[in-house]
Amino acid sequence: MAKIDVLDDSVSLTEPTMVEGLPGVGLVGKIAADHLVEAFDMVHYANVYCQGVPKVAVYHEDDPSLSTPVRIYADEEHDMLVLQADVPIAPGAATELATCLSDWFDEMRVTPLFLSGLPTEKTDEVPGVGAVTSSRPRLLRGASSATTRTQTDRLPVRTF
Repeated sequence: MAKIDVLDDSVSLTEPTMVEGLPGVGLVGKIAADHLVEAFDMVHYANVYCQGVPKVAVYHEDDPSLSTPVRIYADEEHDMLVLQADVPIAPGAATELATCLSDWFDEMRVTPLFLSGLPTEKTDEVPGVGAVTSSRPRLLRGASSATTRTQTDRLPVRTF
């Protein structure tokens, strides 16, 4: 059974955006999640437990404690969460994990942001960047709307 165990009840979030950082093609989500956690000095907010997650413990340099391989980090200032994983999720466990997360997203009023790479043949060309959205984009708190608008105007965005 999948479950999310919140470790820090003192974190106050309103309607957070969650950046998904599961390892995938090109490790795009993993790299982005790791960067956000470090850049914003995010707090370890919750652990994610699921049958399909390998039963391993993770430790980091200069930290003697052990943690689960799938964790959620929080940043109150930006009303942001990051789902960070150090192991891939088994295909057979994807539905269970997705159900657990989507129920929790509804309860916490989370807007998820999923990141993924696109497998391609090796080329010398710089690949493009694209985006797909199912609703109107929402800016992260503290982000400059002018800067964000300029960056997103360059992306091909399709709303379903």
